[in-house]
Amino acid sequence: MPLFFIWRPLSARRANGFASFKKGSFPLFVVGFISALIMLQPDLGSTMILILTAVLVIMVGGANLKHLLVLGSIGAALIGMVTAVYIIKNNGTYNYRIARFTSFMDPWNDPEKSGFHLVQSLYAFGHGGFMGAGFGQSIQKLHYLPEAHNDFIFSIIGEELGFVGASLFLLVYLAFIWRGLIVALRCTEMFGTLTGVGIVGWIGIQAFINIGGVTASIPLTGVTVAADQLRRFIYHDYADEHRDPSQYIKRV
Repeated sequence: MPLFFIWRPLSARRANGFASFKKGSFPLFVVGFISALIMLQPDLGSTMILILTAVLVIMVGGANLKHLLVLGSIGAALIGMVTAVYIIKNNGTYNYRIARFTSFMDPWNDPEKSGFHLVQSLYAFGHGGFMGAGFGQSIQKLHYLPEAHNDFIFSIIGEELGFVGASLFLLVYLAFIWRGLIVALRCTEMFGTLTGVGIVGWIGIQAFINIGGVTASIPLTGVTVAADQLRRFIYHDYADEHRDPSQYIKRV
């Protein structure tokens, strides 16, 4: 919904509706305010998705890059100030959260606490290897890897289908995003173009943050892959809580 504040100025087929500072900055202030409310939860992952998608839509709408740099610098300064205040008031809580956020650099430094999720995720990829353990043969989804059916579904794909299956999944995903962008850019109305770019951009950005996080390439933020429906095919009755995980461990 916040992105409709961005698309509205261009609904009258104006090609450069965000070129002026006023029209280009107002949507960012709206998104910034909503992002601040989301961060109060706190939810860093959703905030990143919202901001990056908004910036993408504004850039496609013809925004001036100098204006974006100025506003981005102001926003970064404000975030720094808020973070400093948060550190002072919540030192203990902050230490735990920053440890979770930076655990991707060395998850084995604290494998039972801050690095637990990433260690279990990497175990899944390691078990899958090149060809995978086989469809439905995942061990990590048997309550070893938390949130295996949504946050870490790509880890289960890597475990069951291996490097080959995970690569094929990424290629299909990239093809979907590419075709979606082509369709959006071919729209005769600017509103349709921005709507398409916003939807496809949101899906792509969310997938990038999720897959980068579960592979320990970027900080783990806890967002899911947009194609969360895949869990119906991967997280099936083999993860039933009444099954004994030891019978699958013997296969390793």
